Amino acid sequence: MPDTDMPRRGSPSATRLVLTLALCQFTALMDRSLLAALVTPIKASLGLTDAQIGLLQGTGFAVLYALAIVPAGSLADRITRQRLLLLGLSVWSLGVLGYVLAPGFEWLFAASLLVGLGQAVVLPCSLSLIAERVVTPHRARANSVLTSAGVAGRAVALIGGGWLLGALGGTAGLPMTPWRAVILTSLAVNLMAFLALVTGRATDPVLVASRTTPTPTPSPTLRDALCWIAANRSAYVILLVLLSATILTIQGVAAWTPTLLHRRFALDPATASLWAGCITVLAGVAGHAVGGFAVDAAIRAMGLRGAFINSAAALALACPGVLLFTQAADIGVSLAGLVLFAFAMGMATPTGLTLLQGVTTIPAKGTVSGLMLAATILCGLGFGPLLIGLASDRGSAAGDGLASAVVTIVLPVMVVGITAALAGTRLRSGQTKSR
Repeated sequence: MPDTDMPRRGSPSATRLVLTLALCQFTALMDRSLLAALVTPIKASLGLTDAQIGLLQGTGFAVLYALAIVPAGSLADRITRQRLLLLGLSVWSLGVLGYVLAPGFEWLFAASLLVGLGQAVVLPCSLSLIAERVVTPHRARANSVLTSAGVAGRAVALIGGGWLLGALGGTAGLPMTPWRAVILTSLAVNLMAFLALVTGRATDPVLVASRTTPTPTPSPTLRDALCWIAANRSAYVILLVLLSATILTIQGVAAWTPTLLHRRFALDPATASLWAGCITVLAGVAGHAVGGFAVDAAIRAMGLRGAFINSAAALALACPGVLLFTQAADIGVSLAGLVLFAFAMGMATPTGLTLLQGVTTIPAKGTVSGLMLAATILCGLGFGPLLIGLASDRGSAAGDGLASAVVTIVLPVMVVGITAALAGTRLRSGQTKSR
């Protein structure tokens, strides 16, 4: 089993474990979201189109992420997960440095591939550790801490990136353009995360084996994972559709939120990023917290069927939010819609991950998670920002063109996700019973 080679100094608390994983997720989402805060200056500096921006924020990241997450999940079942996280952090930090040095679209795209490659290790390691180390009645709350950290990372990228962009915009004598300086500054957080993981191993290790006396067992294989998925294919097909719809909705809207505020209400890029970041961190984190507690309660009452019901309700609540955000003529009403959307989608995120853990009860948790996440990330993140960018380019460069593109792409996907969640409530009891 993984992590048996780690030093053992007693059994660390599940809380410390989850917080350590949350730190990695925070850093990953912060780095991934920086481009959303800097769309306008990057476009102006390098002469990019909306479709190219969509490629950078979605497809470029998702291609290697999806290809790498399956072997990353397999490695998470076999080797020390802390070392895997350290390796991944190093690789995606090099990708972030590539953003700073990029002379044009091709270099930016290559850097986004590298970021995706490195970040592929984070969720398989995290989900398998939480599934092993956190008891079922508290698992959704543990997942909500993990996903809330991702929301906080995205918010810090928007708030901090927007503020720093505005602060550096009037500074003379900078050795690089302000948007490049913003990205370079973010690497300080990566260094802090790296040092935290290294010192955590040396002093009070958090990523240790869940068994004080390891029992020799065969290493999980890809064949084991595929056989399990095939035997429970109805549940996994529904989860694939539900998770893909959730990710596409969140990432598609998040990638274009600051730009949409800039174009529709003539906010400067820094102010638009600040608004987007504040709403993301306040409403989004609140939604994740509420979702975690609600799903734990629903699972106790109805098994995983209750989690499917929660997921459908969260997606349904997000629909009027995205409509108000993209269509309201008044900025106050539009921002209120964004608050509702961020809160509702925050509720949906830990629900989907808890469902994935709930139906995966074999030792090859990391491999199964990797397979499922590869497919959902490729469908959701790979196509969400890109399709919105393409639809916007075909419409107009005005705010209404981008707003219409968001609604045209996202709203039908949300309906598909609601349908999948409702289908999940009708799975036979053996596939929806929490274990």
